[in-house]
Amino acid sequence: RSHFGPSRFMRGLFRVPMEGLRWNAGAMVRLAFVFLSLQQFAGVAAQKLPGHSIASSPDLNALVSDWWLAGTVIPSGQATVLNPGVRNRAGMMWSSYPLLTNNFEATFSIRVKKPAKRSTRNDGFAFWFTYENGTEAQHGIAASHVQKQDEIVADTWVKPFKDKGFDLLGYRSKYEGLGVLFVDDEAPSVSVVPNDGTRTLQLGAGIPTYDAMKYDWLSGTEFQVKVKIQPDSAKVEIVGHGSVDVKSQFKKLGYIGFTSFGGELLPDVADETSPSVELISLEVVNL
Repeated sequence: RSHFGPSRFMRGLFRVPMEGLRWNAGAMVRLAFVFLSLQQFAGVAAQKLPGHSIASSPDLNALVSDWWLAGTVIPSGQATVLNPGVRNRAGMMWSSYPLLTNNFEATFSIRVKKPAKRSTRNDGFAFWFTYENGTEAQHGIAASHVQKQDEIVADTWVKPFKDKGFDLLGYRSKYEGLGVLFVDDEAPSVSVVPNDGTRTLQLGAGIPTYDAMKYDWLSGTEFQVKVKIQPDSAKVEIVGHGSVDVKSQFKKLGYIGFTSFGGELLPDVADETSPSVELISLEVVNL
């Protein structure tokens, strides 16, 4: 007979003083770990993670509590707008709490509308699973530069933003984790790129990747993406349009996020509109 049976396991998990417990970030992470551990012990099937999921009509209170939003990210009644269609602007949204698992699936629906005539380059958006706390990393630069009205008008926010290393679609080119990058180079494509924090990836220099999925995500039609992370691999599927598998080691306690960049104005173009990007919904489940 085991000396560490279920009842003893349960008692060990709940050996937490509940009286006077402060509901700070650390307490919430510990409590989440308790429930995740219980699910794994009991062999429970895939469980939705509400704090990392966003409904198609986002609950603004929950969104503000569970996510950090900055730049061009604007919640609306029907979606979360990553970029309303403005060039040379960045949008950022990051989960406030890490995922306590490295075995999960994130399913999100996106709609992107391009202008009648292309006027920008190096625009696009990305989904991230990274071990860096994106909120802590970008909060300061967002407050001091990205969201300063005078710097927005003068287009001077970009240099200090890039000087901090945020030079790839609103986030780092030397990230640690997984990036799913939606770019429009010669044709719209989706690149799935694991990185250990040592490689510098840039548009036109490693992005798009040689095995990028060719898919017209700029058509204005809502489409669905599934990102499945496991300890030693990741699979990204554009539902109904193909998938890419990559081999890499993925750890627990990563943060998920979305970032976007409206692009740089093309020469001799009067219209400054860039593609608008809407996150319709996001569901994250523990596998």
